[in-house]
Amino acid sequence: MLGFLQTNVWKAVTGRAATSLEKGLEAEDEYMINDSAPPLTEFISMPRDLAHFCPGVFLAGVVSGVLDSANFPARVTAHLIEIEGQETPRTTVLIKFSNEVMERERMLT
Repeated sequence: MLGFLQTNVWKAVTGRAATSLEKGLEAEDEYMINDSAPPLTEFISMPRDLAHFCPGVFLAGVVSGVLDSANFPARVTAHLIEIEGQETPRTTVLIKFSNEVMERERMLT
């Protein structure tokens, strides 16, 4: 499902696959889809009073909807991550699967 999100779904929304898919190091139920420059956020400039807003929330909503429809409930959030030497921050969509999903996956392995 995660590979499908990173490639097919991401490409359908942005025109290309996401830069990477990573498993979280601190929790077994967390995964990250990273995109160094998603086209949806490339031309958005934020006013100073909304500097904390992450335009990648649209992508997080799409990911959440696909996961929920496929019976993989998860909490999905979007974050801007500053990368040294990179002009624009990376967009990271953080997926934290519900306990139900993790238990189901443990039973299958």
